[in-house]
Amino acid sequence: MPFNVLTAKAVEESVNTSSEGVTSGNLFNNHGFVGSEGTLPGWNVSWTADERQTAYLKDYKFYDMSGQYLENYVTPQSDQSLDLTHKRVTDNGHIAYLRQNINVIPGHRYALSIDYKYVSGAALEKVQFRTIDRRTNAALSDSSWLSADNPVAKTYTSTVTASSNSLRVELKVIGFNDAIGVEGTVNFSNVSIVDLDATDISIGAINTKSTAVTGSATPNAKIDVFAGEEKIGSGTTNEAGEYTISIPQQAKDTVITAKDDTSKLSKTTTVAQGSVKPLSII
Repeated sequence: MPFNVLTAKAVEESVNTSSEGVTSGNLFNNHGFVGSEGTLPGWNVSWTADERQTAYLKDYKFYDMSGQYLENYVTPQSDQSLDLTHKRVTDNGHIAYLRQNINVIPGHRYALSIDYKYVSGAALEKVQFRTIDRRTNAALSDSSWLSADNPVAKTYTSTVTASSNSLRVELKVIGFNDAIGVEGTVNFSNVSIVDLDATDISIGAINTKSTAVTGSATPNAKIDVFAGEEKIGSGTTNEAGEYTISIPQQAKDTVITAKDDTSKLSKTTTVAQGSVKPLSII
């Protein structure tokens, strides 16, 4: 008479459910100001409202498109902050300018936070932070010119509601009252912009026989799936925020992570043992 000597049951893992109204990760690219070959990836130094390329970084120095050195330069710091040095060579000219475009969701609230402090040189430098709607070029927030004369960091914050799908964040330094030829350095750190109304990401249960990952996240967002540090799949959510991404079968106890490129949020799950066919001995 046959009888079972082994019956293995797959461990079912509950789905990490998503919810509305969570705070996203930091949406800035290269918010730690990591330099690369004399440039700052993710950051632009052009200053025109129509976003034409008017300046560039070379050896961390600002140049206009004719190759003229603008007497401003940046110095990335090991603590993931940035020193920005402005030299007044003309009256109120050559503002030291950094900007970055951020993809956003209309109707969502976005919170900007930047620490700044005086470092060296003239203590007359002023800073300005603005959040611009790229569709209308309207300023959604504007700090006006703030004094950067204290070696103890101050924090600027603002919250705006996006009215289109892209914002431009601007950081500026100028020495209004410096003498011609005088320079001053300001440090920026802890630069962040987050979505206060983000959609959380979820990931479903996975076992050793799974060939796809399912879950939900921001609608129309790119989703990357990792096994440990190795990327094993990618895809896009539909308009309802659902995703199904093919992956190769994974070993038991492998940690799988799904990352939402829009919200910068992620969720993990651990691969369970899939069902094993019972063995019979006659």
